[in-house]
Amino acid sequence: YIESFMDNIESRYRSKVTIKEFDFKARYCQDLTIPARWITDVNNYLLDRCKYNNIMYVMADEMYHENSVVEIKEFAYQKKFDSMWHYFLHFVQDLNHIRNPETVAYTDAIRVFKKDKFSCTHDGYSFVHMKGSDFLPRHIKAKNPIFHLGYVMDFRKKANEHIAEGGIFNFSNKDEIFNGWVDNVDLIGYKGGYPKYLSYKNMLSSDKIYSLMQDIKDS
Repeated sequence: YIESFMDNIESRYRSKVTIKEFDFKARYCQDLTIPARWITDVNNYLLDRCKYNNIMYVMADEMYHENSVVEIKEFAYQKKFDSMWHYFLHFVQDLNHIRNPETVAYTDAIRVFKKDKFSCTHDGYSFVHMKGSDFLPRHIKAKNPIFHLGYVMDFRKKANEHIAEGGIFNFSNKDEIFNGWVDNVDLIGYKGGYPKYLSYKNMLSSDKIYSLMQDIKDS
């Protein structure tokens, strides 16, 4: 996956990407009471190694909208705000259903921020100000959402891998919490737009995405 990712980056940008590899021992985290807490350690490890103070964070199954570029650049050149909160659209099973915002685990998270002000927290989904979780940082709301697409592609396979040995949700009472959640998850219909990046042909699983996009056009 890493080699394919690097091969698909335009040569003029490739030198700007640094890959950090290290063993974060996920297979030893079976007794955690907070799911995926080891992701927090990974994120903070990488934050300490970032060269610049402006951070734009993205997980492998998340996607920014192309219209986010302008507001992210504006954030980087200002000093009034410490962080930018993004609204999340959590897609499950296909591209025309999202998790119900009223019942989903989270609808907003910090994805753009000043590195010297924040550290990662809880199970790695967001970041907390260094002054503590009760401190309200100077933040702004992003105009465009984050598209969380992880449970669109082979979603049942991914769910099973997450709770298997070495998976990110492999912890003590996993069966009680995750049993059948993919089929029983609370979904609502989605009729909004999508990032243009979803249509890129050189993406992994681009054929599957194209098929799902055609289903939307035909419906």
